[in-house]
Amino acid sequence: GIYLNRLIDGLYTPGSTFKIITTASAVENIADIDSFTYTCKGETIVEGVKVTCPRAHGKMNFDECFANSCNGAFAEIAKMLGKDKLSATAKEFGFGQSFSFGNSETKASTFDLSDASVSDTAWASVGQYDTLVNPYHMLTVVGAVANNGEAVLPYTVDSIKTPSGYTVEKGTTESREYISYEVANEVKRMMRN
Repeated sequence: GIYLNRLIDGLYTPGSTFKIITTASAVENIADIDSFTYTCKGETIVEGVKVTCPRAHGKMNFDECFANSCNGAFAEIAKMLGKDKLSATAKEFGFGQSFSFGNSETKASTFDLSDASVSDTAWASVGQYDTLVNPYHMLTVVGAVANNGEAVLPYTVDSIKTPSGYTVEKGTTESREYISYEVANEVKRMMRN
């Protein structure tokens, strides 16, 4: 275990960091999401399953739901999205793919709602259920939001030079577009809030 590189080999429950992806999905797929309101009483029931928040947040708009990281609100948003749209956005963000990092490949983050119920989807929207994320991958998710929708993938070696200064090999930047400029800027604005 001490030799495990958690950055590239680890898979962890993302928790509320996954709400970035759920928010992007809502902005992409729900035309009137800006008018969304939710009154948090500390819990909501989805198909007989309790989805809890650490406290009752009260009445909030969409921005406030994100800023307060309200599980109940995101459970309701997940019901509006459905598992197909949420899964499609997760795929856009690179879930199910591994990434090259130097001479290594990262573990692929997982997001599979194929057998999920509505309550499972509600929990998945807040980074629970059976969702697992690789830390390297999650850094690219946040980086893509900051970089107008385009994830710039890290690399390990900038250049390899001979003793005389001749460049033998140069590291190259690879990028992937996860989301549109408009969606990224809306999520970025909400993250600043």
